[in-house]
Parts: sequence; C-alpha cells; structure tokens
Amino acid sequence: YQRRVHGCSETGCTYGILGSSLSLSGSGSVRAQGCSVGGHSSISGTSYSILSAVSPMFTPGAVQLNSVIGISSPSASYICYSIDGKAPQCGSAGTCAVGTRGVGNLTSVTIPTERFIQAIGCSPGGSSSINQAGYTIMPAGIPSYSPAGAEVQFGTTVTMTSLNSRSICYTTGSTVPLDPLCSDSGCSSGKPGNTISITSPLVIVKAQGCLSGARNSPISLAYYVVAPASFPVFTPSVSSVSCGTPVTVTSLNAQRICYTTDGSTLPVCARNGASCTTGREASGSSLTLSVSNSVVLLAQGCSIGGNSDVAQASYLPTSANTLSASITTGQVPYGTVVTFSALSSCQICYSQTNATAQCSDTGCQQGVPIQGSTASVTLLSPQTISVQACSSGGHSPVLTNTYTISPAQPPVFSSNQLSGCSAPVTITSLNAQRICYTTDGTAPVCSSTPCTLR
Repeated sequence: YQRRVHGCSETGCTYGILGSSLSLSGSGSVRAQGCSVGGHSSISGTSYSILSAVSPMFTPGAVQLNSVIGISSPSASYICYSIDGKAPQCGSAGTCAVGTRGVGNLTSVTIPTERFIQAIGCSPGGSSSINQAGYTIMPAGIPSYSPAGAEVQFGTTVTMTSLNSRSICYTTGSTVPLDPLCSDSGCSSGKPGNTISITSPLVIVKAQGCLSGARNSPISLAYYVVAPASFPVFTPSVSSVSCGTPVTVTSLNAQRICYTTDGSTLPVCARNGASCTTGREASGSSLTLSVSNSVVLLAQGCSIGGNSDVAQASYLPTSANTLSASITTGQVPYGTVVTFSALSSCQICYSQTNATAQCSDTGCQQGVPIQGSTASVTLLSPQTISVQACSSGGHSPVLTNTYTISPAQPPVFSSNQLSGCSAPVTITSLNAQRICYTTDGTAPVCSSTPCTLR
C-alpha cells in the first residue's frame, strides 16, 4: 500500500510499503493492492480523517480539602490544563504551548485550596474548546468525640475528629473553658492536637476544626466524668480453700486498692484516690494474694472519681490430706527417690533420724521443712522416715515408712574366653554401688571404705 502509487512485484512491492495494517496519525487517503502469484488485485482506496478533541469534562463545586478531581476528553490524544488563570493551549509534538500536560485523555488535579481550572483537549484532528470550572473548599466539620462525653475510666483517651480540617484546636478545664481559636499559624487560643487523656474527676472539652478564616468549624463541647471505683469483689468467693490458693480482689475503675489482712483495721483511700491513708496499697484495679493461713481481708477501691465502700472476705485453709508415698515401704535399690505428697498442705516436715516429724504454726517443730504439698527424699542407706503434712486448717496424721537397701547381686563377667591380649572384661553386679576385684587369685573384700583389697 502507499498513499499515492502502488504496484506489486514478484518479491514484494514495486511501489509502496509491504504490509497489511498501518497506524494513522493524521487525516489522509490510503490506496492498496493485494499481491498474489496467481494475479494481483485491482487498486482500491479510501480517505480517513482524525476526530477533533471533545471539550474536557469536569464538574465545578465545593469539595473536601485535597480532593482529587478527574478531567476527561475521550477523543483527545492528551489534555492541557492550567490553574494560574492563563488559557491552556495545545502545542506541537504532543506538548502544551501553555499549561500543564496531563497523562492521556484522562488526568487528575488535586484541590488543596480554592482553585480555578481551565482545560483543553488536544488531537491531530483539532483541539477542543476550553472548558473551565471553579472549586471551593468545604468548611471544616464540627468536631466529634470518641468516646462521646460520658462517664469513663481514669486515663481514657478521647479522640477528636473534624472532617475536612487541617488541624484541631482545643481547650480543657474542670469548669467551662475559654473558646479555642484557630489561626493561620496554628491556634491563637488553646492547644493543637486531636487526643486527650481523662485524668481529672471532671473534664470539659471545647474543640474547633481549623481550615481557614470563615471555613473554620463551629466550636463543639463535651463533658467527661471519671467513674468511681466499684465495690471490691473477691475470687474465689468460698471461704474454705486449699493452702496457697491465690485470692484475687477486683475493683473496676479503681486506680489502686487499699487492703488489710488483720481483720480489724479498715483500709482507707485518700480523698482524691491517689494513695492509701490506712492499709497496704496495690496499684491498678486488681491484686492477688496467696492464702496460707486463716485471714480476714478488707479492701477498698480508690479512684479520683470516688472511692468504693469497704468489702470483706474471710478465708480458712482446709486441713492437709492424708499423706501418700510413691513407694510405701520395703527394700529398694540404692539412690531410690521416694516422694511424699498431701493435697491442701502448705509444707511437709520429714525426719530421717528416727524422730517423729511434727508441724508447728511457723514451720516444723521436728524435722526438715519443705514448702508446698510434696517432698522428695533420696534413699542412700536403710532408714525409717517420719513425715507430716502441715496446714493452718489442720495437719495430717504422721506417716512412718521403713526402707532397706537391696543387697548387691553376685558379679557377672562378660566372658571367660579372651580374643587377644588386653581384651576388655566387663563385671556387672546389680544393686552394687561399687565393685571390688583382684587379679592375683586373692579374695576381694567390701567395706565401708571403697575396698580392703583391690
């Protein structure tokens, strides 16, 4: 094909360009001839024109801050636009003589402030007319609060939100504070920010969303009250517990808990809930104590929003259960470990000296104390062990077990047929702590020391 003269040849084209498709970048006519060894076709042709660009489409109006608007011109090769008041113009070779070139026939513009936009569609078939639109920024939205003004826990973080604002100015106080005021540089009155922490009994908040001048939001108001500490709750609620049971005291909304354990002294929070006037102090809204003796707990939750009433709970450890032993009595191998256990016990007393183990209110009157509900003893000699489990709710009966050590079994030799000089021989004696041997025919003799003869 060629736009003026055509002619097929045996190997291609006498005139024109060999091919079956072409891309049009401007108006013109095209003539073509089909070539074949069986005979060439007649020449035919047609004319083409490039559509002119359609005037760019976009809608003016009030938009949110930093909105992105789209500009489109479907039949354009590209778009030129301006925001400085100058009329955009298409240039040559895909450029803009005036204005900024967009990407293709659909482009976008960010609106950070009031803006007047003009745009033109550019095409080889002809440029479009200029379209224009003015954009204004919507005013800042009245600030909202999350959570909304109400009774809240101490330390609650309140988040302020103002749609379409650049920033927020706020004021706080225990009485109605002064109005916050936005300025071009920040806040002429109040503090900038969007979060506050509620740490006073009453907090009144005022806030204004800042944009510019008349587009600043109206001022909003919110009230926050710190919730009082709730009446303390004890867990478990039953009074009879195993020795060592953890007891948890919880007072919702409390910043601390004041408590006593003598059953007579009342705990007292300071008026502002910041400390304990009487009793011991635990930070936070809960505390955990381990019950090992009879105890009467008194507790009060403290909060700057108001202290709770005093709550009371009594706990009495149950008596220690009857002792059990992993091996009851009898003959055992040397080094055997025997474990004694008794549920609900705070400690175990045991004696290996033929004396009777005996618990006391403060530990062991007789024997070795082991804290908890189990005790392990390693048997290295024949002995009688006396054991008692201890609890302030009642001690267990004394358990007495007698153990002997299993005797060594006759030695066994690995072989009496040696395969060569220096061949190893293994001697085994079950239950033995040591083996005495000789190699000169004399008899070895065991003793309390390693060996008499070796």
